Amino acid sequence: MIKILLWIVAIVAAAYVGVVGWRIYQFYFPVGGFQPACPQETKTCEDGTIVGRVGTTCELADCPEPKKISEDEARGIAEKDCVKKGETVGDGEYDEDTKNWRFVVVLKEKRKGCVSDCLVREESGNTKIDWRCEGNNYPTSPTK
Repeated sequence: MIKILLWIVAIVAAAYVGVVGWRIYQFYFPVGGFQPACPQETKTCEDGTIVGRVGTTCELADCPEPKKISEDEARGIAEKDCVKKGETVGDGEYDEDTKNWRFVVVLKEKRKGCVSDCLVREESGNTKIDWRCEGNNYPTSPTK
């Protein structure tokens, strides 16, 4: 009877040590693995973006995909679709979030308290006049 009791105590003690050991292991080596300290090496992509090392293998990150149309191409589309004779296309900037080129345009049509922009969608090349007005009133023209 004592032998059986000792075996039960030994099994319970071994289980307890195993569970405690497992919890300690999980604390020091969490799920998701160990994240090493990667070298601070970087790579400059064709578009000028700088990427560093990532992940548990410290590989250099991939460069972002190049824009589908360049600023010059987008400006040409804006000049063709957004302005008429005597109107001008000004400075442009690319919006990563919306994937649009935005050009300031000086139109003959004026709206009080508004500035006009020509938006050129990167993926389709479609254009739209975007009126940015005081008081956040943003009437826009239909998409072409």
